[in-house]
Amino acid sequence: MDISNGKTRGILPGWVLAGVLSVPLVVMNNMSVAAVQPDVVKQGAVTQAEKAAEKKQEKFSAEAMAALKSVDEAISLLKDGKKDVAVKKLEIASGKLEVAMAANPSLKLIPIATEVRTYELITTPKQVKADLDAVDDLLESGDVQGARALLSGMRSEVVTETIYIPMETYPDAIKRAVREITANQSRKARATLIEAMGTLVKDTLVMPLPVVLAQGAIEDAMAVQASDKDEALRDLEYASVQLEIARQLGYFYDTKDDYKTLKKNIEDIEQALKGKSKTGQLFDDVKNGFGKLVDKFTSGKEKK
Repeated sequence: MDISNGKTRGILPGWVLAGVLSVPLVVMNNMSVAAVQPDVVKQGAVTQAEKAAEKKQEKFSAEAMAALKSVDEAISLLKDGKKDVAVKKLEIASGKLEVAMAANPSLKLIPIATEVRTYELITTPKQVKADLDAVDDLLESGDVQGARALLSGMRSEVVTETIYIPMETYPDAIKRAVREITANQSRKARATLIEAMGTLVKDTLVMPLPVVLAQGAIEDAMAVQASDKDEALRDLEYASVQLEIARQLGYFYDTKDDYKTLKKNIEDIEQALKGKSKTGQLFDDVKNGFGKLVDKFTSGKEKK
């Protein structure tokens, strides 16, 4: 299981279209494994992901979604031999996509549906290690399914999935299908449209909750360091533990240097607080480090 990367990407099979067409453009639902603390910090991460998802739903997304629905209807009409009506549906689809493209001609992918899911897990570094050891034992004994079941719960993250229409190929496929219908090749046209439906792109962004919780603890430590040094030290310890959990869960697999740097930053702040040294620059460094790390997980490459 690869949950270490903040971004994965794949081609969405055509069979998932029915689900896409039956849900609102933006869907939010929580799949909670367990409660996670502090709830305020966690909810902030979820809210941020939801706002980002809503932002993706530009005005032209509705046009693209309508085009997708028209193509789906055309496929059914061709199956029933209703060629003329199918052509009208495809003409509507082409018009909708032209409107979407006019809004941003350089855009290669247009978002049509976004879903945000939250997986919450309360654990400790000791427990994660015990679970990983148990997975190793299960695999060594040949119990792959048992290991799989245990691994499935070892995640704590906010997942944002977005489905896109590929504008470099999808509009051309519709035009090609119209030509094929006109040439009395309805079966071929239907196959062309079904193939086009199978090229929808699914993009997945993963934001580890332990990283978010650690970041929130750092911000709290920064705020209370002058008035309550003990609380600030507890916050720093909590942040360090959350980073270790994130590392053990595999979220730092591709960013090991970031983990080492942040851990060192936190240790430096702890020493400074205990020794009554200045912490301003140290807090700035760790805050900037978390900011860059969160960007790596949540931004991905800009779609054009």
